[in-house]
Amino acid sequence: MSQPPFRTPRMPCSVGVDLGSWGSKVGVAVLRPDKIPKAGRVARPANTRDPESSNTADDGNNVYEFAATAALEGDKLIPGKRSRDKDLNFSIKTVLLRATGIDQPHKLRNVPGGQSLVNDWAAGRITQSMAKACILEHLTKLRDETVKYTDSLGYQVEDVVITYPNWLCSFEGHADFDKYISFYLELMRPLWPGAEFNTVSEGQAAANYVCEPWKDAQNSFRRSDVWDQFEGLNMRVGVPICIFDHGGSSFNAQSQIMRLDENGGVINSQSIRGLRWKSGALGGSYLSNCEIQEIVRSNFLRLKSDGEVADLMADFERQKRNLDLSSKGAPPGLFLVSKSGKQILIHSQQLRDAFRKAFDNGFGVVFSGFDWSCAMRTGSTTPNAGPPPVSNRPTEDNEAWLRMGRRSTCNGLVL
Repeated sequence: MSQPPFRTPRMPCSVGVDLGSWGSKVGVAVLRPDKIPKAGRVARPANTRDPESSNTADDGNNVYEFAATAALEGDKLIPGKRSRDKDLNFSIKTVLLRATGIDQPHKLRNVPGGQSLVNDWAAGRITQSMAKACILEHLTKLRDETVKYTDSLGYQVEDVVITYPNWLCSFEGHADFDKYISFYLELMRPLWPGAEFNTVSEGQAAANYVCEPWKDAQNSFRRSDVWDQFEGLNMRVGVPICIFDHGGSSFNAQSQIMRLDENGGVINSQSIRGLRWKSGALGGSYLSNCEIQEIVRSNFLRLKSDGEVADLMADFERQKRNLDLSSKGAPPGLFLVSKSGKQILIHSQQLRDAFRKAFDNGFGVVFSGFDWSCAMRTGSTTPNAGPPPVSNRPTEDNEAWLRMGRRSTCNGLVL
């Protein structure tokens, strides 16, 4: 009797899904024989016929980032890169928040596209069923590309980890966290039958990225590049580090005690935080886009052709990462240019106001977390005491300090 063909057992792996405000990312990790995880990232499809193809015209994404925006087209809410051509689009993460049942205006006004979404929802142009279908289409695309990746490597998905913004835990009185996770898992479980689900805050996920030992062939981040800039740290004891993740719609913070060997290699880490330390806040990079978009729409009503505002905002997204308004020789503003050649000047003060509104709450988290971490390390407070009160609005000196990345006076780092 002939023997059945030998098949190599599939290696179990974990999948991490990070639903972003501008783009979503998926990571895959397996445990190596040396007990150190090996991680990889799922790329957008290379097939040019796929609307999410990585070979289409550059839109500010890298190949590992899936467009996480949506826009109205007729009676549908379309997700992905197609929505970027529309003059008004929303973050899918914002759609998820509203579909979850988080409908307090003061929260939704401070997430990307929140006010426009509230208006369209109230007018009946967007419904719960439309929102759910849109989110599912995006999550299904992430699943499909992830399965292609894991199958090509002989992996079997056993665990799926989803992230959530830290600020959700600041509104326990409204059960925001429970609403968000419950609805998110309701959408995810049918897509990943048999998988075990776990959740992690975006702040903790960023901290683990820096403070835990793992291998990633696709990653250029080297911890030694960070440590070399901070002389005088005692690397033989646990080093306290504050990690701040400023994303598209939220600021997330996490403090870790990281333990290193004699060569500076990471052994492990332990998360720490004060009970009264607010570890997350609304606001972020994509929110500044919404502020500039409102300036464009309200002051330049002569833009009649469909997609012209989208063109201008795509140009803003490309230029803003190299924009420096802090120097004395700062430009008078930023010229945005559409594909048709139309130019619009956004004045420097308008840019400052937009960025301040987008990042103001996050600065409060940054400086309170930094002050608390240093106070804890120097013995002037205890881990449960929480940070000393600080102003949410940073001074010009603080802004300059943050840009320069000045070293703290305690034995620790702020990243």
